[in-house]
Amino acid sequence: MPTVSRRFGACAALLGAVLALLSLPATADPSLAGGLYHSLAVDSAGRVLAWGEDGSGQLGTGRATFVPTPTGVAGQPAGSIVALSAGVFHSLALLDDGRVLAWGNNAEGALGDGGTQSHSSPLPVVGLAGVVRIHSGERHALAVDGQGRIWSWGLNHQGQLGHSANAYQANTPLQLALADVADARGGAGHSLALTRSGEVWAWGDNRVGQLGVAQPSQSATPVRVIFPVGAARIVAIDVAGDHSFALDSDGKLWAWGDNRYRQLADASVAQRASPAQVLGLGSVTSVSAGRVGAAAIAANGTVWTWGGYEAVAVPTQLSAVSGVATAVRLGEYHLLIKLSDGTLRAVGGNFNGQLGDGSSTTPLPGTAVKPLGLAGAVREFAVGNKHSLVVDAAGRLMGWGDDLKGQTGSTTETTRNIAAVVALPGLAAQVAAGDSHSLALLRDGTVLAWGDNFGGAVGTGVSGVRTAPAAAVGLTGIRQVSAAKASSAAVDAAGALWVWGDNSRGQLARPLSESTLSQPVKAADVPALTQVALGGAHSVGLDANGKVWAWGDNSAGQLGDASKTGGPTPRAVPGLADIRAVAAGEGHTLALDGQGRVWAWGRNTFAQVSPADDLQVATPVLVSGLPSIRAVAAGLGSSLALDMNGRLWGWGLNQFGELGQGGTGFTLKPALVDGDAYARISAAPWHTLATRTDGVVWAFGWNDYGQLGDGSFVRQVLPVGVVNPTLDAFLDLQAEGVNLAIPAGKAVPFFSQTRKLGSSRRLQLTTGIQLAPAPAARGTQHPSAVGYNVYVVAVVPGAVVGQAAGPSLIFLKSRVASWQSFLGFPLAEYLRGVSQDANNTILVDILTNDDISLLVGTQFLIGYGLDDAEMLASGRFRVVYVVQPAQ
Repeated sequence: MPTVSRRFGACAALLGAVLALLSLPATADPSLAGGLYHSLAVDSAGRVLAWGEDGSGQLGTGRATFVPTPTGVAGQPAGSIVALSAGVFHSLALLDDGRVLAWGNNAEGALGDGGTQSHSSPLPVVGLAGVVRIHSGERHALAVDGQGRIWSWGLNHQGQLGHSANAYQANTPLQLALADVADARGGAGHSLALTRSGEVWAWGDNRVGQLGVAQPSQSATPVRVIFPVGAARIVAIDVAGDHSFALDSDGKLWAWGDNRYRQLADASVAQRASPAQVLGLGSVTSVSAGRVGAAAIAANGTVWTWGGYEAVAVPTQLSAVSGVATAVRLGEYHLLIKLSDGTLRAVGGNFNGQLGDGSSTTPLPGTAVKPLGLAGAVREFAVGNKHSLVVDAAGRLMGWGDDLKGQTGSTTETTRNIAAVVALPGLAAQVAAGDSHSLALLRDGTVLAWGDNFGGAVGTGVSGVRTAPAAAVGLTGIRQVSAAKASSAAVDAAGALWVWGDNSRGQLARPLSESTLSQPVKAADVPALTQVALGGAHSVGLDANGKVWAWGDNSAGQLGDASKTGGPTPRAVPGLADIRAVAAGEGHTLALDGQGRVWAWGRNTFAQVSPADDLQVATPVLVSGLPSIRAVAAGLGSSLALDMNGRLWGWGLNQFGELGQGGTGFTLKPALVDGDAYARISAAPWHTLATRTDGVVWAFGWNDYGQLGDGSFVRQVLPVGVVNPTLDAFLDLQAEGVNLAIPAGKAVPFFSQTRKLGSSRRLQLTTGIQLAPAPAARGTQHPSAVGYNVYVVAVVPGAVVGQAAGPSLIFLKSRVASWQSFLGFPLAEYLRGVSQDANNTILVDILTNDDISLLVGTQFLIGYGLDDAEMLASGRFRVVYVVQPAQ
């Protein structure tokens, strides 16, 4: 994007006014489901379709969440890399000019770019210059500059940043009160620094003595580590997990901290709060600490390892590698070794592809493999817990292994904003979605699951993310499924409740001692049910007599009994009778009775239960202002109801437009969504899905991850159509019958799909469009035409971050210039004379690694027409992306 200009004219005002128009505004159905960032649907043919974020494989399309072969990191800036370091889910690179690059997971600010949005392309860490050393803790990072100053950023829950114990995280680097520092290293919750004079200082978590002092249990400021009398000057340090190492000038290795896995080479398993020498080694030249073990190179170039999940107490020479080792890097399960000829060898676990041999098969013990695709001698390398990074002789930055958060730098698409068909072994009847996992109930009564397997939410009995559907163990004859956050449940034909996943609050009706369940088990003390609904940390069930049962968290009264005491034992909700359906939100509950009345109770922060001022409503109250209702759904703080005439009502939280009422905020009393008629509804935390009687799917609310499925990443406060996988019609879940007319306000001028890579600090944005007249619900063939021009426009709001407020600005992207200010008509076209072809998608490169982080609120639009006047007159343009504040 160019520097913001203030050149305007009357024509610009006219165009701005036209473009501004774009910014105006049974139970939850089992064939629709929304997770935190993704959405699911079942069509009449029994196919499951999925769209939205796929970082944990929750779309079930088989996206590789690991990269088994070294792959070039996308978007590497110019400059030679002189050092690499890797955390659990993020990576760092140091350039020869002293800049630091970061990529991967940014939830705790570990990328140091001032925000918390993750990205897979390397971007500069802000505020650093002249850096000479870098190191990644598990979820924080450290840097030392040429003046001996130390900087830290990222997670600080244990004081590991060394600034203050009060701040949970720092999203940009902050300087510590230490001087003359030569090196710094970070572990899980603590950090070490080595001064140029050989002193070692430590700060952060000290519960197992990893700071080298007995007290305190945590220190947010550096404390000095004291070595035994006679120890030589310390020349190197390393840290991982909860243990620490120091190497002195005599080649002696010292260790302290956690010893559960014998990572201190001490068979006693006792933790140690002061340095002691690691015995069984000769003179050591370098050491690498892993999360649960350690590796060292002896003076003769042999490699020695100890600790690990095998808890090897005595340093053991690694026989798998022949040749002289010059450097080692140890992860959680794997080890990389650089030999004197510059080549690389890898040993250990390979289930995330972290050995880089093109497979995910762990080789036999005592076997080393050579990572594929590396050119010549390796210059730099690093390992995270489950991923690896290398700079080869050609200067290429390569990554492989676990890529769940983009830490390998792979360009693999992790979001999909149009529907994709999920490959299933049978026909589906229902779907359900947790935050990052998905369930499908097949018509034969079996259950498939995929996505994030935290707490055992997938129910396969084994750990690890599932990117493709797998059977939940032992389930047959199932007739209903439910999911929320990291918990899952199913009701079988006999009414028995089966549960698996997170049970930390007793929400699965199992003893609290069973905090997680990796495969389905029967719930305890639950009567026969006809329906179950899982909420944030509570659950409700409905029996055949119309009685509601509740269990789990009750801190906000969501169990409906006024006691505020929760637990895994189901109790009947008082004051209710003849209930036909239930729905559970994050902290509130809805029930629909046989008279079409809606009852609500629980958390009321956003009036999702009642317009009263009470923040909690501990017993069921009747929701007033509704006609006779036939279905209910509950989101994070929103409540929705579908009446007998197909009208959709909503109340409560409307933060991102999840009530579909044309604005944001919250709604005190039930209000209509729009004038359309709907047949089914499903509420996700911050977005809503609904289908009409003809099967066409609509969505509204949060869309930063493409979870609305309309082909854009634009949040929608009014219902928009979900586009089908072939990008030529709205998604229709009911193939039979004739579609209803699309209301004028819901028709789109053309179908498009926008793809994004990176963050707003360095964003790649590409949109594919179909050049066709205004579409119907199902695509039709259109006659060929020629002579269309394609236009790309950016409307920048007047209140740009860091600049004085002013009128909105308009820019155009043309064939001859990247971006230019709008100076008048005719508009500069991006493409000229494009033929209309219903089978062809025109690709438009909107942004190519541009920093738009200061342009919050900027709208990017694409349109086409015989010329600009015809495009504007016909309304054949649409917003495809809006810049949101950093999250």
